[in-house]
Amino acid sequence: MKPGQVTASEALIIERRREMVGRLARNGLTIRAIVIALKASNKTEGPWTANGAAPARTTVNDDILALKADCHANATRETAEYIAEQLDIQRHVQTNALRDDNGELALKASDRITKLLGLNAPDRKEVSGPGGGPIHTATAIDLDTLPLEHLQALREIRQAIEDKATKTARDD
Repeated sequence: MKPGQVTASEALIIERRREMVGRLARNGLTIRAIVIALKASNKTEGPWTANGAAPARTTVNDDILALKADCHANATRETAEYIAEQLDIQRHVQTNALRDDNGELALKASDRITKLLGLNAPDRKEVSGPGGGPIHTATAIDLDTLPLEHLQALREIRQAIEDKATKTARDD
């Protein structure tokens, strides 16, 4: 076997580990947390590496990069297939329109073909809020997910703000 080449059993282990890494990453775990989770489950669900050891952070990071590359390749391939399919349809429409002397439809099909091929200048899309104003955003925190220490710190901050507001109102 050549260096860098993996056996079928190693490929299966890598595939299973990447599936688990992907699942954990989608749930918002950091690389460090994923490594800890894999170490904890190495004996029950693993092994996660060919030698049976728990994977290192670099292995998990490489897995995440490989998953992102696979995702990008699939998305690109699906987009290319969609564009090819749409081009075939528009060329068929254009051919039939020219045969039937329907210049307007042939021109529309031609416009769609050039757009699908990316030959037109980019369209400028401006996004704005109501009445053309700025977009207002707000950050919401799910308090049920915060640890007790963070909730206590938030209570203390809120109390300090209320105390300051009360003192300022009394001074005025």
